[in-house]
Amino acid sequence: MGIQGKDSNEKLILQYNVMNMEFEPAKDSHTYSDSELRFIEAHIKRFRLNDPQYRTQQLFDFVKNVIDNNGNLPKYEYNNLIVKLFCEKLSNKSSEEIFKICKNIFIITFAKM
Repeated sequence: MGIQGKDSNEKLILQYNVMNMEFEPAKDSHTYSDSELRFIEAHIKRFRLNDPQYRTQQLFDFVKNVIDNNGNLPKYEYNNLIVKLFCEKLSNKSSEEIFKICKNIFIITFAKM
């Protein structure tokens, strides 16, 4: 929501880790101080973004759907922002590449369940 870090002077941003199916600080694209990372992590905990009872299953369901359709992206309107953004990232890839990506995500995610 546009909160500026006091130490780094960068916006404090979350990212969604598709492989882990959870929110985390966007530390790969930003240089945050330890206190800024703790602030972002506290935000994730405060709003229970990664709690099992509140975590969305829609990305996992989308991945299963793509695998069931041999790497073809579904043609319905997505009501989940993460699914919509993920689908946009996949849209310029072949169905073989999409299938392989989704299969890898499914295997890693299913092993953690």
